Amino acid sequence: MKRFLVVPAAVACALAATACSKSLNTDNAESFIRTELAKQGETEVASVDCPDREAKSGDTFTCTAHAPDGTRMTVDVTQTSDDGRITFTAPVLHIRSAEDEMARQIAAQTGADAVTVDCPDLVTVEAGRAFACRGAAGGETFTVNATMTNSTGAFTFSTSR
Repeated sequence: MKRFLVVPAAVACALAATACSKSLNTDNAESFIRTELAKQGETEVASVDCPDREAKSGDTFTCTAHAPDGTRMTVDVTQTSDDGRITFTAPVLHIRSAEDEMARQIAAQTGADAVTVDCPDLVTVEAGRAFACRGAAGGETFTVNATMTNSTGAFTFSTSR
């Protein structure tokens, strides 16, 4: 069972609220979340959608991150000050590392050369969550079925044709 680092820890950023209306600068929040989530999840994030909010310490809300492949995930956001500082949590699997590890293990088990595995761009880490990836080796394609075994990114997987 392989463990992969997830991003459950809060990530913080100061996002200036607009001076007149005391509204959270949603564009800045979305940009910050998109950049950090992509970096920490080793994946692409096409966009993040957050609701308009008043700048208010302690306010919590949910944003949605969208990947180019159509997958999406929920991002929990908390405002930590009245001037637009936020933290967010998004337990995202480091997907490129997971794909590489699956391909390595499949190659070792089958002796196949040039195994590739392509998983959804955004996979939320949650014990029991299942996700399917596409694999290829030697001109053959197959499905890789994975299941999270805990909330730290460990998973098991099997292949099927």
